[in-house]
Amino acid sequence: ATNKNRRIDQSDSADNLVRLITSLQFTSKLGLSTRGALRNGTQRLLNFAYFGGLAWKDSMAAFKQKDSEYTIAMNNELQHHGLQFVDISKVTEGAVTAADLTAHGIDFESGMLTMRDKETVLSIAARAGAKVADVSSVMTKYAENTNRKSTFRVAFHKRMEQLKKTDRYANATDPVIQKEMYRNAGNYASKMVSLLHFEYSAFGKAKILRSKPGAILGQFMHYAFSFANLQTQMVKDYGRAFKAGDYTGEEAGRLVRLGLMYGITELVSGLTDVNFTSYVQNDTLERSMEFIKFLTGDEEEKREAFYGKGV
Repeated sequence: ATNKNRRIDQSDSADNLVRLITSLQFTSKLGLSTRGALRNGTQRLLNFAYFGGLAWKDSMAAFKQKDSEYTIAMNNELQHHGLQFVDISKVTEGAVTAADLTAHGIDFESGMLTMRDKETVLSIAARAGAKVADVSSVMTKYAENTNRKSTFRVAFHKRMEQLKKTDRYANATDPVIQKEMYRNAGNYASKMVSLLHFEYSAFGKAKILRSKPGAILGQFMHYAFSFANLQTQMVKDYGRAFKAGDYTGEEAGRLVRLGLMYGITELVSGLTDVNFTSYVQNDTLERSMEFIKFLTGDEEEKREAFYGKGV
């Protein structure tokens, strides 16, 4: 009221408050968490579901030599598309960043960059919280980077093999044509990385998650929405293939492999008495089952349904 703001989320302090809370949320749930990193790392199994085990195996063989021209070309394309995480702000859906202007007391005012005369306790706390989150994210960053590089490699090789079957790129030896070929494969691989590992930039999120309350209450919900959307898209793809008379093609194979992947995890968990489904799970199915337990279960089941999942 003193600052003539009707709502707290519209005040100057709100940006730092959101960054402090989301930093603490990240550190609490994922910071230095081996389980979180391992679970994150299993997302690369979507390579098996989407491309198939044979395509995955072929790509690993193709890039076995680290100093080969082919591997260098793939890595150049990977760097060109900027898919590697350097800042934890990507992993935490843009809510946490170690190089945040607001947390350092810098504001945009009237189209000009101005420095505050003094730092508030809140801005200092926000910067410290962001730093702790950034330091604690080392395993999460590693998991995300290996996930994305793995998928990029598979998709890049698959697209290269497809291009070699076309008239323009078959037996191509001209360096210009080869470069064009690599760029084409890199563009395809980049799209596959965004499809399977999702887009965490602001434009890729639901509008509600871009708001300050949404950033706090839904910090880890973008993955859930994205994974549900991926499966919906896979079902739609098969629906179109089915209408076209392609009942057992690539689209059907993706759904079968996706189900097989989780089925095997359940089987191995039962045989070994180790809950591997804690690491490899269908997030959409898991949340649906928990919601059913929340609505129909006894008091203990209701309490456990969303334990540790936040609001």
